[in-house]
Amino acid sequence: MLFPCTDLSVLLISQYRDQLEPLYHFALPEHEIVETLINKVSFYAYAQRKGLPIPTTFLLRSRLDAQKAAPQLEFPCVFKPAIKTAIWEQRSESKVYKVASAESFLKLYNRCADWAEQFVVQEWIEGPDSNLCSCYCYFNSDSEPLVAFTADKIRQWPPEKGTGSLGQECRNDIVRDQTLELFRSLNHHGFGSLEMKRDEATGNHYITEPSVGRPTGRSAIAEAGGVELIYTSYCDLLALPLPPNREQTYKGAKWIYLRRDFQSALYYWRRGELRFRDWWRSLRGRKRYAVLSLSDPAPFWADIRRTISTIISTRQVKRLPITETTDHRIRRDSRSDPHHLTEDART
Repeated sequence: MLFPCTDLSVLLISQYRDQLEPLYHFALPEHEIVETLINKVSFYAYAQRKGLPIPTTFLLRSRLDAQKAAPQLEFPCVFKPAIKTAIWEQRSESKVYKVASAESFLKLYNRCADWAEQFVVQEWIEGPDSNLCSCYCYFNSDSEPLVAFTADKIRQWPPEKGTGSLGQECRNDIVRDQTLELFRSLNHHGFGSLEMKRDEATGNHYITEPSVGRPTGRSAIAEAGGVELIYTSYCDLLALPLPPNREQTYKGAKWIYLRRDFQSALYYWRRGELRFRDWWRSLRGRKRYAVLSLSDPAPFWADIRRTISTIISTRQVKRLPITETTDHRIRRDSRSDPHHLTEDART
């Protein structure tokens, strides 16, 4: 069995499926569908053609596209790569950037232009992190959903524009129905998920991003809620009896990334928006952990060490004087470091 865990892995397996299929079991739709759903430029172009509920979106393939989009945008807006490349992950601390002005947007584009081939810039949907809801699914070869599980984000890191740090299962028929409709319309086979955000002012839900061909980091919340998401895929591909636990029962299961959630909680506590007892209460209940396992604690401690190392190295780079005699490698790295973005762009 192959269970890819990143978009680039999904693309690689899909691209070489003819060579891999005799050796491995995996579930993917047609390669064209994989590319459409993974590449944000392709997906939002598809969504615009089909009239799907997405924020106002501009697709950027060059600086000229960015210059044309800037006067048409309403700020703040969201800036992100079409595909999250290895270079993007190396140089950016966030999945996306929230940009406050046209000037900051163009500066940010210049800084990130060589981190990915294409980018997307979108209207910012107002509302807290808890307005984000995802549906995680698995579809058989006939595009029938064998599992569907919905969950809200409670917090994420970095706040507003990062990766989920704490989520809780919920019932949201709007997100569930939109997810099933989208993937069925594409004759999808395999894992699929869709994240949507509810606008605080209007109550409307907008698609923020899909995922295809893989379980996501937070999809383990399905197993925490007693739903066998990954095992269902395993049984389906090996023609084994499907597990009985495939219906969501809404018992409030949670998923948590402890280190990131502590950072997020500290951020909101410093702003006076989260009390200690409320944070502690939010951790209660049945849950799955992102990297913590008592039977295998090494990934958890490696994550802590890597975070501390990153903080120390970033502070050292910030203290280095940037002069004509400074080593070129350090000068280049400091310019590409997301910490050196303007305060406007970081906010």
